[in-house]
Formats: sequence, C-alpha cells, structure tokens
Amino acid sequence: MIFQVGKDSRDTLRLVQRDLRDHFTAQAEQTTRSLRESQQAAERSVKSSTADRQQRLLEIKSEVERLEKLQQRVRALLPSPPSLTKKPEEALAELAR
Repeated sequence: MIFQVGKDSRDTLRLVQRDLRDHFTAQAEQTTRSLRESQQAAERSVKSSTADRQQRLLEIKSEVERLEKLQQRVRALLPSPPSLTKKPEEALAELAR
C-alpha cells in the first residue's frame, strides 16, 4: 500500500511537471512568434517610410522646379523694376508710360 501511494505521487508529480513544461513552452513559443512578427512589422514600416520619404522628396523637387519656371514666366511678363537711383517722381513717370 505504501509503495502504491509513493508511485501514485511520483506519477502525479511527473504529470504536473509535463503539464507545466508544455504550458510554459507554448507560452514561450507564442511570445517568440509575437516578437518576430512585431520585428518584421517594424522593419516593413521603416522600409515603407523610407520609400514614402523618397517619393515625397521627388514630388517636392518637381513642385519647386514648376514654381521656378512659373516665377521666370512672371518676371518675363512684368516690366523691369524702376531704378533705385531715380527719384520717386521719375520712377512713377516711367511706370505711367
């Protein structure tokens, strides 16, 4: 009888140890998987952010070039500014012509 109780206790202890091992192994695997997915998502975010910044930079450069061309066209259409060495009355008279 005593031998049977001791054997039952050892068997129960082994089952509990296995259950605990399986439980914590599963948790560790799940945590590892979650961390790996988070790392991959962060890496994708960095890569897409870089690509987005590069695309935006190209758009801005294109817009600056367009504005510079527009500025040149406007300057070509405007009369030359009056000389700063002239008196204000002379400059106004020149603009009136």
